[in-house]
Amino acid sequence: MEKRHTILLVENDTFLNKILVYELVQQNFDVILADNGEAAFERLAERKPDIMILDLMLPVKDGFEVLEEMKSTEVFKDIPVIVLSALSKDENLERALALGAVGYFVKSDISIPALAEKVRGFLEPKE
Repeated sequence: MEKRHTILLVENDTFLNKILVYELVQQNFDVILADNGEAAFERLAERKPDIMILDLMLPVKDGFEVLEEMKSTEVFKDIPVIVLSALSKDENLERALALGAVGYFVKSDISIPALAEKVRGFLEPKE
């Protein structure tokens, strides 16, 4: 049986969370939720995920701050981070990638099943 990967989903939109969790669980992922940047670090301390899906516009600590802090923390820096944001400007994409994100997707431009496939692609071993 295929290993179930764990995703930390950091998103404060309750409706979007429900849709994402449903699809990701259907795709055989375990999902941990955090609804703000501070909670993201609490979840990271509890259980290290295989990958993170991170919104940029979050309360308490925004996604850029989360990304920067993660990538400067030895125990978390190797966790791949996919940004899923409503922010579509190139400078946001460039900043997120410069801070260490492995992918950047605009919410209005990607379907939930396509996002699940992208997540799987970032988790598969590179040959």
